[in-house]
Amino acid sequence: MKLQAPTLSILIIHHKRTTLAINAVNSIRRLGLHGIEYILADDGSPQLDLERLRPHFDSIIISCQNKGLGHNMNQAILASRGKFLLVMQEDTEYTGNKHDLINAMAALDEYDGIEMIRFYDSKIVELYNGAVTVFRVANTQTVIHAINHKHPLFSGNAYSDMPHVRRNPCNQLNEWMYSEDHRMESVEKDYIDRFSEGSQRVAFLYPSKDLVVHRGEIASHRTEQWDYKLTRQLVRLCKAIGIDTRHPLLAPIRKAIIMFLPHARITYRD
Repeated sequence: MKLQAPTLSILIIHHKRTTLAINAVNSIRRLGLHGIEYILADDGSPQLDLERLRPHFDSIIISCQNKGLGHNMNQAILASRGKFLLVMQEDTEYTGNKHDLINAMAALDEYDGIEMIRFYDSKIVELYNGAVTVFRVANTQTVIHAINHKHPLFSGNAYSDMPHVRRNPCNQLNEWMYSEDHRMESVEKDYIDRFSEGSQRVAFLYPSKDLVVHRGEIASHRTEQWDYKLTRQLVRLCKAIGIDTRHPLLAPIRKAIIMFLPHARITYRD
């Protein structure tokens, strides 16, 4: 797949973590790809932070006050011109190669039923193996692993605020816009409620291989939930007595635990 400007818009979502944002955008620039625009959507950071960031981006979208993740995502999408979007928060860095990015776009070009290619949480492919459909991208060696939003185990995990490639919504903005002026949990629930009703799929390029590294605190608000803490203790106990909780034979048990304790999924991801 040949890149033509602007094929891809890199959207960095930022709030007061300037050094991390620079590292994030440089993790893409190192690939040497053409036909890319770099956009920073800032959510009320100090002016000094913005001055440091300006040389690293083609454009910076500024919010005068902190309005939350939904507003910041919407501003970035509205400012983008690329056919595809790579959405990243500032505390992540891309660790894949340029062919992974190109193959992700090729997969979206070929399969209308794929809504996004996620670069994080790839262990979902193992956890929900029974719900995974494998697609091969024409004229390439690329295989993608897709999961239907409607699957009962996966439906609550359709949302992703971690790096992913998706089509530019263009004329479908009302369907793609994130809810604003709400806490992050409400933004997630709204996304899940709207998009899990359809037949679209989330896909991964590799099972159990993330294409980004997360430099921030992993799922901090979720790790305070009681079900996460409980499962974390159970996993530690299993390790202490020599049981590998990620063993394939234990997959049915993991699925059952996640069905009743949703935040347990993060334990297995960690």
